[in-house]
Amino acid sequence: MKLNTILIENPQIIPGLDKLEDLDIYNVNKALFQTLIHRAQFIYHKFNDTHIVYVANNEYFCLDYDLKKISYYMKYEVGQTPILGTYLWQSLIWRAKQTPYIKTLPHDIFFNTLLPKYGTICTDGQQINDGRDFWEYQIIYALNNNINVYYHNMQNKDLIKIKNNMHFHKLISQYDIWGDTLQYQKKRMVITNHILPQSNMK
Repeated sequence: MKLNTILIENPQIIPGLDKLEDLDIYNVNKALFQTLIHRAQFIYHKFNDTHIVYVANNEYFCLDYDLKKISYYMKYEVGQTPILGTYLWQSLIWRAKQTPYIKTLPHDIFFNTLLPKYGTICTDGQQINDGRDFWEYQIIYALNNNINVYYHNMQNKDLIKIKNNMHFHKLISQYDIWGDTLQYQKKRMVITNHILPQSNMK
């Protein structure tokens, strides 16, 4: 998918971040900008000569050299369970406001880079409204493109394959999957290139 395709995405900061990680704070953003300059070697995408997206280890970030600040930052972690195998989740995601050029970047990273590399991506343990909207878009996109989607409760091992968009919206209300409190940390939506083990399915 081309980055200039208009998509409805609006990733924002994950709730509960320490103020030392809140890139809305000028001094925090400036300090990390200076750190990331030294890791800015591998270019993922160039919007233009002064707005460049880099990848370094488990981070993706867009540096705005005009304003000398970060306009997008995403960090991910990799885990493994017997049911999911190897999977990743976004442990930190932030986007500056008023940056329309970033709009399709998270989707592009998600489906064109991370999913092919790791095979399985899960929601993080907490979602605010913007995170929920982002994930609902990715799930509907996956279903429409014949990519496997599951609901997985990591506590009781429930694993339910989502059949279509109608099934997904029914499941949202039935299992109350979105939220930013502790009760939601074991409830995960999963997008995967794999067929997960039938013995664990309901």
